[in-house]
Amino acid sequence: MMTQADAPNLPIRWGLVGLGWVATDFVAPAMQASAAAQIVACLGSTDEKTDAFARQFDVPSAHGTLEGLMSDPNVDAVYIALPNAMHRDAVLAGAAAGKHMLCEKPFAMSGADAVEMVVACERAGVTLRIAHQIRLDAALRCARDIVQSGKLGRLVSISLERASGLAVRTPWREDVSRS
Repeated sequence: MMTQADAPNLPIRWGLVGLGWVATDFVAPAMQASAAAQIVACLGSTDEKTDAFARQFDVPSAHGTLEGLMSDPNVDAVYIALPNAMHRDAVLAGAAAGKHMLCEKPFAMSGADAVEMVVACERAGVTLRIAHQIRLDAALRCARDIVQSGKLGRLVSISLERASGLAVRTPWREDVSRS
């Protein structure tokens, strides 16, 4: 079987895990419009949601388990848009399966989880990226420059809240145990 490494001009074959509004309204349509991407597998929170997504986006493999999608030989990379508390297990499963991954934010529920996820991907030799679309925003670059300048002293924690069109905080944002 030919892989992305054998023919780098082939589209990346994506598996999507977590089929909520971000995946459905933004990620899947963008992938479909790109010559560099092809959605070949999906996994939602229920069989009905998975099957509906597969029909809507003409996805050939609708999986019923994370293990099934991660072991799919036709998947080169996985987009992870699960509830936040499920990112760790999905990333670790992807690393074990040798899949490259793009994981939604927030990446991990703790620093220890984040380190474990990164180390697992480094050991597996897979690329891991966080879907954080504002990482190159001018305000964040300015904040980074101020922190790196040392003007604020030694920082041990930084919290950022960005205003956007989101509704009132939902439970998964307030209580990680409900994610």
